[in-house]
Amino acid sequence: MSSQGTATAPRTVTIPAKVVRYVRRGAQDELSHSLALYEIVIHSTSVDPRMYEAGAARLEDAKSLFEAIGVCADPTQGAVVLNLDRWPRLLLRVLEEQYDAEIRRLQDAAADGIDLPLREVPVLWVLAADIRKKLGLLPRRKNKRSFLERSLASRRRRWRPRDHA
Repeated sequence: MSSQGTATAPRTVTIPAKVVRYVRRGAQDELSHSLALYEIVIHSTSVDPRMYEAGAARLEDAKSLFEAIGVCADPTQGAVVLNLDRWPRLLLRVLEEQYDAEIRRLQDAAADGIDLPLREVPVLWVLAADIRKKLGLLPRRKNKRSFLERSLASRRRRWRPRDHA
């Protein structure tokens, strides 16, 4: 049996409609960051061809992801299916950075005594974990308990009766 003509289907990931805005924001941030790095490379005194090519490739990947997710926010936009083989590490980085940004937002609010809803934080985590699994990467390491675990523990402590001796 010949292996010619047998192509494997591309790995895809479905970004739910409620999470598309996070991926768009992350892709936009990545595009901006890539552009800044590329500008540094092309304005250096002696341009290293490898750095130039790497910068151009990173910029093109960020641009194409940004275009694939949708340049403009559309309130009627549904889920978006993305080719994971096209942007494997980039998509993972975007999701994890957006997850981290949301966690920081929740932590800042909690430090000010404000309990904000989790919104799509768990969905971002699950999507990133799913991509890691599809790519054969180890799960993301956590140095300490997650923000969600600490938050739940804190809420339990606040509501249980305290012993006074």
